[in-house]
Amino acid sequence: MNIANNMLGWETTTSYNVGVDFGLFNNRIYLSADYYKKTTKDLLLKAPVSLITGFANMMDNVGNVDNWGLEFELNTANITTNTFRWNSSLNISLNRNKITSLGDDNSDIRSGQGNTIIQRVGNPINSYMLLRVDRTLRAADFEADGVTPKPGIAIYTGQKPGDTKWVDVNDDGKITSADYDVVGSYQPKFEWGFTNTFKYKNLDASILLQGRVGGKLLSIGSRGWNRATNGPGWNYMSRWLYDAYWSEEEPGDGKTPGFFSTVTGGQYDTNWLYDAGYVRIKNITLGYNIPFKPNNLISKARVYVSCDNVYMWDHYDPGFSPEAATQDNASSDWGAYPQARTFSCGINVTF
Repeated sequence: MNIANNMLGWETTTSYNVGVDFGLFNNRIYLSADYYKKTTKDLLLKAPVSLITGFANMMDNVGNVDNWGLEFELNTANITTNTFRWNSSLNISLNRNKITSLGDDNSDIRSGQGNTIIQRVGNPINSYMLLRVDRTLRAADFEADGVTPKPGIAIYTGQKPGDTKWVDVNDDGKITSADYDVVGSYQPKFEWGFTNTFKYKNLDASILLQGRVGGKLLSIGSRGWNRATNGPGWNYMSRWLYDAYWSEEEPGDGKTPGFFSTVTGGQYDTNWLYDAGYVRIKNITLGYNIPFKPNNLISKARVYVSCDNVYMWDHYDPGFSPEAATQDNASSDWGAYPQARTFSCGINVTF
């Protein structure tokens, strides 16, 4: 539920694009390229309001954002004979967005669990605001009492060996909420798709690959089973068994804190930020054109079998899919279901 805003208006967008298309060798190689730029004003965002209203925020026209991007499509006829054809289509798209203003004073707008999502001028929409993980604290970082940090070692109150060592962003010699920093966003470097189609006599086949390169995904939902709480009843991931700090003799991978590090587990840091890139076999289809003489009822018919979401390669360990940015303005994962693998078959009849 949000507070009403009688002054709420529409976003307005101005855009332009420039494109070029050309073909070679009787269009056996055909390339399309487009550049576009969009400027959106009066961006609709949840802006903070005074708590005396009984609400924390309301929808308001408070921002401007610039978008620009490039799109490429390359189509090729690789092999063309009387009985066999092989065609390919490759597309690549990239988009960059940047907030250029946020109201009269350009104040940050925070949202999401733990205020981990931020709108800040000069950064992409829905950037992540987290503590930056440096390494795991070791006994050598503390004095003999094991509590007092040595000079130059900044810690959060109560930390000890096995806790996470965070970056002291403001260089004040201690870790506080002031050290939360913009650490990236879900925005990828680029996305791509690659389709190959084959036809041999009456048989045909196609395979579609797609993927994204770059971008990060904040796995907020996995904090229930992917953080230090000293509570063995939780369903922990394997990293807490093999990569965590257990002792000075078993320091782990240097990034995963100790299972008992409850101070670390209470903060939000880049240990919950994962690579959102992937490669997927999106679709495989096999077909067969039934050979028969056209008649007054049916001119042609084709039977086919198909599979969608065949397989995915990714590095997103805490969830089902790096496409799971379904919460917090489509920027974080709270345990979303993956796209279902589906099998289908059918017949296409032309009368």
